[in-house]
Amino acid sequence: MIYFSASMWLAATVMLAWGVRAVWRGVVSPRTLNIALSPGTLIAQLGMIVALLMTEQGAGPVSFLGEDDAEKDEKEEAARVPFLQAVLMGLLPLVTVGAAMALILVGPGAGLIEPVSADHVSLSPPQDLSAFWTQIRHLVTLTEETLNSLRVRDWGSWPTWMLTYLLVCLVMQLAPPARSSYGRFYAIGLVGVAGALIGTLVPGLPGLILAAWPRLVFVCGLLLLILTVSLFLRGGVAVVRDFLK
Repeated sequence: MIYFSASMWLAATVMLAWGVRAVWRGVVSPRTLNIALSPGTLIAQLGMIVALLMTEQGAGPVSFLGEDDAEKDEKEEAARVPFLQAVLMGLLPLVTVGAAMALILVGPGAGLIEPVSADHVSLSPPQDLSAFWTQIRHLVTLTEETLNSLRVRDWGSWPTWMLTYLLVCLVMQLAPPARSSYGRFYAIGLVGVAGALIGTLVPGLPGLILAAWPRLVFVCGLLLLILTVSLFLRGGVAVVRDFLK
């Protein structure tokens, strides 16, 4: 159960990142957004390049910044990508971005995780409506605790700004591009199945997942916080635009 729960929450985290990017696409162009998130964009594209080098079958070149008018073409192209290549194109950018976040959260960002309780995200899926709303309330608390963990940092020093910027860049690049959106979720599902199979042979694997769980919970909380702020900003911009018309 732990493998499928971890996969479920990983998929939910990717969807949160996807939602944040969708909100910002209504304000700035994809190219501008990728420029603003350059560190995360570079690391995600590194994983994409490795995937294409491993299984190149006419998927086309990688665009580092992305094209403002290419999303429709990328979706049509994704439908023609072979299954194995789609999975690798979805998995490897997730691995590279995840590895970069893990290095930060194990190293200089380790202190951010301590104020955030991993118990806010249940390993067991909600079984009824009451459990569902309980989980929603826990996610609101998770967002609050994530904000508090950031507020107590020393914002008078540049390392704090740099660390936060890098984390934001990375978590937002968990969202899959159009050309690998299907492959991202195929890959997450296969990782859950593979984890369940390998876990029967490697006794220590569940322990590793539990050790990584607080970091996944923090990433989920950070994305919820970014999504909340983004929705308020997007709504405020829309109101001001309508008022000035």
